[in-house]
Amino acid sequence: MTSVSRSQPRACCSAKTWACRAHPTQELDAYRRTVAGETRVVVAAMTAAGYSIGDPRDEGVLNVAGLDASLPLIVNGFIRS
Repeated sequence: MTSVSRSQPRACCSAKTWACRAHPTQELDAYRRTVAGETRVVVAAMTAAGYSIGDPRDEGVLNVAGLDASLPLIVNGFIRS
């Protein structure tokens, strides 16, 4: 997970599993409660595999599968909205 903030959340997960005490979405919720409530996260995967560590119902999480030249503009628009 990537966050734009002075304090960085713990990065502790891989594609299908996680090695933390909590799921990354729970860690993000805790980070938002304690550090920066408006934190946005971009989860970028190289292929569409049917799963993501980002909650698809969370409006502060952008799940992306695949890359092309438009991705930087999409991410920029997402983090600034």
